[in-house]
Amino acid sequence: MQIKNILVFTGYFLAISSEDPEDCGRDRSGGHKNGNRIVGGTETEEQEFPWMVMLTVDIVQKPGYTELCGGTILNRYYILTAGHCVFQAGTVVSADNMRVHLAKHSRTSGGVRVRVQRVDLHYLYNDETMKYDIALLKLKSPLIFSDKVGPICLTKNKHYMKRHTKVMAIGWGQLDYTSKSPSKTLQKVILNLYPTWKCKNKYKEADVEMQVSRSHNLCTLNKDGRDACVGDSGGPLVYKEHGKYVQVGITSWGMGCADPRYPGVWTDVISLKQWIADDMERDGRDNDILFRLEVEVGEEVCEEVGGQEVCLEPNGEVKVKNSAMDSQFSLTLLSFIALISWSL
Repeated sequence: MQIKNILVFTGYFLAISSEDPEDCGRDRSGGHKNGNRIVGGTETEEQEFPWMVMLTVDIVQKPGYTELCGGTILNRYYILTAGHCVFQAGTVVSADNMRVHLAKHSRTSGGVRVRVQRVDLHYLYNDETMKYDIALLKLKSPLIFSDKVGPICLTKNKHYMKRHTKVMAIGWGQLDYTSKSPSKTLQKVILNLYPTWKCKNKYKEADVEMQVSRSHNLCTLNKDGRDACVGDSGGPLVYKEHGKYVQVGITSWGMGCADPRYPGVWTDVISLKQWIADDMERDGRDNDILFRLEVEVGEEVCEEVGGQEVCLEPNGEVKVKNSAMDSQFSLTLLSFIALISWSL
């Protein structure tokens, strides 16, 4: 595992490596469309989110039928999605029964289809309680990034979620709970985060099998008819920071759609970032993934990557320790954002 780049955002980028990392979390929006979709959201522009993918999964028990899910591009080889999207009849779905669709807007046309080599379901996934509802799809061939296809950003610091009370969900799911079919086009909706402890109590009172974990779930609740719905599973929950979209959740479960009594429940990506890194590392391939790391000067933050330690010291100095690069420089900013790109 080797550190490839360290960038510091100060209104422009300074790099100690001449090679720029993959540009994560981009969007291609040129305006805003009107209309009510997802459940209470709006239609996206075509290829607005290059990191969004559609998954179609064959239903083995019903030949000719498929399940619809969403997912996100982590790097050239890996797609992030929900565990329940890859689990049927007590077993993990075969990679041969899954397809990933890139650069999609219309659900029924366009885009590029790629094949899956391996399906990695979290080893603690529980289909009854929906705990650890997360999976990775290893692609057969590396993706070629372009303005229509690129990776999402992941953050490594959960406490920064406190600054983002509004998040966005994206998917091709049903427009309401009574719909017979998913949306024809990709939709997005702005949602409000809801305290996980309150969410947990609501579902305890509802006496359902599914369980909300305060350590591995996020919740959203809107009382004005906005929510994710059936078919949005596996898609991302994101926020935007300095022009970059950062994924913090995966669409998981809920009771109904846009029911003001019950929050939507999402897998907390930040809490499971180590599983994501470990799963890709065991593959032995040079996989690039871009984490967006936010810190405040005055707080010491260190990240160890392959024996090399990157630290922000309380005095604002950034050091790369135990590194052949032997690079360091000082900052005199009140706060900054460091982007760390490494090979897993």
